[in-house]
Formats: sequence, C-alpha cells, structure tokens
Amino acid sequence: MNSQTRANFEGSWKQVESERFDEFLSAFGIGWMKRKMMTSSNPTIQIQVSGDNLTISYTVVGVISGSHSYKIGGTVKMKNYMQEEVDADCIIEDEDKIVIIMKGGSLGDVRITRVIEDGKLHVEHKIMSKNIVANRVFERS
Repeated sequence: MNSQTRANFEGSWKQVESERFDEFLSAFGIGWMKRKMMTSSNPTIQIQVSGDNLTISYTVVGVISGSHSYKIGGTVKMKNYMQEEVDADCIIEDEDKIVIIMKGGSLGDVRITRVIEDGKLHVEHKIMSKNIVANRVFERS
C-alpha cells in the first residue's frame, strides 16, 4: 500500500449511510433484535496501517466494540458475523481499495471492499454465493 493510499484510509470514520445491511445480516441468520441494534446505530471505525499490518477497530456506543487485524497480502484466522472461524485474505486492489475476503464460513465467501470516494469511506459487504450486497458510507469523525 503506498503512502497516499494509507493516508486516505487511516483515521476515524463515522457511519452516515447504510443500504441493505439488515438483509445482509439476516442472510447470516442474525436474529431480529441484534440486527435492529446493529442497523439503527451509526458505528465509528478506526483504521490503522503499519507496514503490512491493517487494524480496523469498531465501536457501536452501548452495543459492541472490537477490532480485527489483517496481514496485507496474507491470510489470518478470524471470526465472521456468526462467530464461525474463517480465513480472511487481505489484498489491495486497483491501488486504492482494501479488500477482505472471508473464506470457510457456512455461507461461503464474503467480500468486504473499502474505497475512498469524494472524501468518504465506502464499504461494500457481499455474500458471493447469494449475491447479497450491502453498502455503508462513512465520513471522517
């Protein structure tokens, strides 16, 4: 990841828009109450890059917080939305997108793409086997 791309992504971001995220979570079998908590809040995420290490921390005030660490160009073990252990590949695509591909869960591959457009962080969540796509938009906080 070049230094300009890293500078574009690094920092704190607050969600300002969400589209079809409830449908995405429902496809994972997440119950109605938890989905409503997750979709009615506007989480803040923190992105940090150090060498080939990417850390994305998230906070939903009063609901949940945590972080995931990835190896750019590598694979790590992590828990998906259903707490299944999966392999997560992290790649840089087209020099300006951070792509996480989770493999091995009950729904198959899940692709999460992050890109900066017009100064906003756009996040696309896609369940590949079902072609279910959710989009979220974040502004710097």
